[in-house]
Amino acid sequence: MRFDNYKDPAAAASRDESPYARNGVALVQRGAAEFLASTDGRMLLLVRAYRDEADTPVGIYPVEAFNAARKGAGRHATEAGLTLNGSAKVLGQKGVVMEFPMVDGKFPDVAAVVPKGAVEQRLGIDAELLAKIQKGLGASAVRIEIHGLDNGDINSSLPLTIRPIYGDGASGVEDGSFGLLMPMDLGRQ
Repeated sequence: MRFDNYKDPAAAASRDESPYARNGVALVQRGAAEFLASTDGRMLLLVRAYRDEADTPVGIYPVEAFNAARKGAGRHATEAGLTLNGSAKVLGQKGVVMEFPMVDGKFPDVAAVVPKGAVEQRLGIDAELLAKIQKGLGASAVRIEIHGLDNGDINSSLPLTIRPIYGDGASGVEDGSFGLLMPMDLGRQ
């Protein structure tokens, strides 16, 4: 199984087991394409993957296997690879093969949560800038307010208002603080 080395298929994996999440990565099919999927029950990540002849990837594989594949590929490699066939096998540095057993459990039904309707509107956000605003507000999360026109369309010339959400141990107090973030011009994407 191969995937882009700068991507992390395990980034959304749960740290805990629940009916809606698994601490691992599974291969899922979407049409003719295959993806490595991870979820914590609140977010789902699908990273495009390419199967090799030795792969028969049925099951859930541990996060550590994908981390080892990315590390073993090296910083300058464009692809990371591992063999998924009853266990995850990673060719590490100096030719050492590391083997990781599959994770017990059933992966959540990805097809059930992926939206199937047509895309009505698109909005691009620079995640690094959003993270800087969140940090600057001392917030544990943010609420994004999208300003629109009278007909309900998004006005892409207006900034997004970023309001802090305090909770989960954040020490901030709601005092009216907020940030503004310009949406990305998706016409150039």
